[in-house]
Amino acid sequence: MTETNHNSEGLILLIEESGDVMSAIQSTFTDAHYKVVVAKTARDAFACIFKTPPDLIVLDINLPDLDGFHVVKELKRNMMLRYIPIMLLSGRTDFLEKMKSLDVVVDEYLMKPFDVQDILLRAKLVLQRARTNLDANPLTKLPGNMEIIKALKARIGAGVPYAVGYADLNNFKAYNDKYGFAKGDDVITFSAKVIVGACQRLSPRDNFVGHVGGDDFIFIVSYEKANDICQLITETFDREAPKFYSTEDKAKGYIVVEDRRGIVSQFPLLSIAIGMVSDEGRKFSNLGQINHSLTQLKKYAKSFQGSAYVRDRRTLAATLAEFTWGAGSAGGSSKVLESITTALGSYLPGQLSDIIKEKKISVLFQPVLDMNTDEVMGHEGLVRGPAGTPLEFPDALFQTARTAKSVVELDMLCIKQILASCRELRKGIKLFINIYPETLLEENTIEKEIFQDPKIEHVDLILELSGSQRASDTSDLFATLRRLKEKGRRICIDGTAALTGHGLKFLPELKPDYIKVNMMHYKEMSADPQKRKEFLDVVHMVRQVGSELICTKLESRADAAIARSAGVVLGQGFLFARPAVSPVTSTTPNS
Repeated sequence: MTETNHNSEGLILLIEESGDVMSAIQSTFTDAHYKVVVAKTARDAFACIFKTPPDLIVLDINLPDLDGFHVVKELKRNMMLRYIPIMLLSGRTDFLEKMKSLDVVVDEYLMKPFDVQDILLRAKLVLQRARTNLDANPLTKLPGNMEIIKALKARIGAGVPYAVGYADLNNFKAYNDKYGFAKGDDVITFSAKVIVGACQRLSPRDNFVGHVGGDDFIFIVSYEKANDICQLITETFDREAPKFYSTEDKAKGYIVVEDRRGIVSQFPLLSIAIGMVSDEGRKFSNLGQINHSLTQLKKYAKSFQGSAYVRDRRTLAATLAEFTWGAGSAGGSSKVLESITTALGSYLPGQLSDIIKEKKISVLFQPVLDMNTDEVMGHEGLVRGPAGTPLEFPDALFQTARTAKSVVELDMLCIKQILASCRELRKGIKLFINIYPETLLEENTIEKEIFQDPKIEHVDLILELSGSQRASDTSDLFATLRRLKEKGRRICIDGTAALTGHGLKFLPELKPDYIKVNMMHYKEMSADPQKRKEFLDVVHMVRQVGSELICTKLESRADAAIARSAGVVLGQGFLFARPAVSPVTSTTPNS
C-alpha cells in the first residue's frame, strides 16, 4: 500500500492490481492536487479504509483476493462507510449484467480502456455530489455522514473519555406502511428532537448528534452522562411516541399492516433501540472497531420488547472488533477464531472458573411451533452467562471454555441447569438441549448424567448437536450418534454442518430425527428466486434423508409461508416468540 501527499483536494483510495493502469490514474490525480492512497488487494484496501476513510474509492473489479463487486457490497453494508462514493473500473464484457445480478450500486463506473482525464472529470463530479448531499440531512438538518466521521475521528486516540450511541427505531417500516411517508417523516423529526434535547440537556458542552439516514442516528456525549442520556431518550420517546397513532391503534397497543404480498401482520407501537460504546482511554483505534461494537450492541437492544439501551464498557469489544472488521478479518475464519480465543483468554482470567464453580448460568426457552396450527410442540433450552459481562452469550462463553479446555465441564453444567428448569413444561412436550461434540463423545457421562435424570421423565428429550464446533474425529462422533439412536435416543443435527462435507456422508445412514436449517441464509427468499431454489433443494435433501426439518431464526411471515407450502411443519424464531425465562405454552405469530 503506497501513499502520495499533496496539498489535497481530497483523499482518493485507488484499488488496482495492474501497475500500468495504477500509475496512470495515480499520476493524473496527484497532478490535480489530490492525495492518493494505492492498494493492490482488497485486504490492504479494507485496512486502509477502516484506518482513514477516503473521500472517494476508485476500484477495479479484478483483484487477487476478492472481486470488486463484493468489496462494494461489504462497504455498503457498513453503517459508517456506506456513504463513501465508489467508482468501479472494468474491462469485462458482462460488467453491467454482473452488477445487476449481484445488486451492486455504485456512484459511477468506467469501462476499460478509458481516458485518464475522463476519470478525473467524473471523480470531481462524484465528489461534488457527495459533498453537497451529505453535509446535512435535508429532513432533520442534522450533520450527515461526513461530519459524523469527522467527529468520531477527532475523538479516537485523543485520550479523553467519550461515549458513542447508535439509535434507530423499532417497527418504523410498519408505521410507514400504515400511516404513510409524511407521517413517517414527522416521527423521524420527533426522534431527532428527542435525541438532541437529551444530549444538550445533560451534556451541553460535549455533545454531537448526527443523522446517518432513515431512522438511524449517531450521538457522541460525555462519558459520565451517557447512561442518563440514554435513559432520558428512551423515557421521552415512550411517553411521546403514542401521539403519532390513531386513538384506536393507541388503545390496542399495536397496528395491523398488510404488505405487498398480501400477508397481514401485527406490529407493536414504535420504540427506540440504542447501542452505546464508551472509550475511557484509547480503547478504539479505528472507525471499524466502533462500528462493529455499536452494530452488535444495537442489535442486542432491538431484541428487547419496547425501548431499550445497551452499553458496553468492555475493552474486550474493541479487541474482538479488530478481528471482525479490521485487517485480521481477511485472514480466514481459523485465524479470526484463533485471535478471538487469544483475546478472550487474555481479558477474562478466572471468570470462567467462577461461572462454573458458582453455577452462574441462566436458562431461557424458545418455542418450536407447528406452523400449520400455531401450537407449541417443543422448546429449545438456551443458556446465558452473567448478564452484562463479556461471557453473557454462548459464543464467547464456549470459546473461552475451549481456551481453558473446559468445554465438557461447562456443557454439562448448562445441560443440568436446563433440566433443572424444565419442570414447567407440559408432559410429553419435546425439549431440545444443545450438546457439543466433545461432550457427546463422553457416552457414559451423558447416559448417567442426562438420561437417568428423573427430571426428564415428563419430557421428550432431544439432543441437539451444536454446529458451531466440530469433533476432531468425525467417524467417532458418527459412531456415538448411531449408538445413541440404537438405544432409542432422539437426536437433532444443525443443518449448517450436516448438509455439507463429512456430515452429508453420514446422514443417510444416521437418519437424525430432526435437522435444523438456519433461515437467515434464505432471508427474504420470496423476493429472491435463487435463495428460494436453494432452500427448496435443502428441503428435498432432508426428505431424502428421512428426517423432519425445523426452520430456525424465522423472522418473516413470507418466508414462513414458502416453508409451509414446501411441506415444512416446524418453525422457530422471532416471528413466533423470543427466548423467555418462562416457557410459552401456546402462541400466535406476532401476538
